[in-house]
Amino acid sequence: MLPLITLQRVSLPQRRLRDPIDFVLYPRGYNAIVGAEASGKSSLLRVMAGVLTPHSGSVSFNPPQPTTAGWLGVLFQDAGHRFLAARLWEEVALTPSSQGLTMAEVSCRVEEALTLVGLSELCAQAEHYPLQQLSMSQTQRVALAAILAAHPAVVLADEPGCHLAPDAEEELAQLFRHINQQWHTAVVIFTNSLERAKRFTGAILRLESGLAVAEIGRKGTGEGSWH
Repeated sequence: MLPLITLQRVSLPQRRLRDPIDFVLYPRGYNAIVGAEASGKSSLLRVMAGVLTPHSGSVSFNPPQPTTAGWLGVLFQDAGHRFLAARLWEEVALTPSSQGLTMAEVSCRVEEALTLVGLSELCAQAEHYPLQQLSMSQTQRVALAAILAAHPAVVLADEPGCHLAPDAEEELAQLFRHINQQWHTAVVIFTNSLERAKRFTGAILRLESGLAVAEIGRKGTGEGSWH
């Protein structure tokens, strides 16, 4: 099985990720990366997303062009500030609309994604529904729906559920497990909470003061490896 993302001896000393890190993310992999603030998690996420060049080491992707529309999606914790559209349907349809699909296919993708994230009640009014009317929980779900509508191979999530009530966060964790197990989407969770990492499950690497310490736990059936 060919890996989707491979990091070899990657270091970002100027961003406090001082120890070189090797990482392999396989199809269907499910991992959680845990570390304190300023430990290098955000830099590592951007390296894995292909938008930040490491100070040293190499990053490779399969396919070699990670910028292919929808291949990789990033769910940021401030998702609501990153919306590009004003209306719900338009936001979720943005990426699939750029994938060469017909309008009917795009509409099916939008409905499928909204239903998957538990917002099927908004499907009928999605075309005219203002994003500013979304609750905090709905905002993160819509941001995830916009990613899933593209049928990504990889989803990177920055502190998913951190602003949600415990029951809503658990629902989100179950959703991530579903897309990993049923859609075969590789998932990497980045968080400063070990409890959140355990809740979302996966292979866990703790970062302390920018140092890769050890893999401290593995749960579920995800595939991924650290060295």
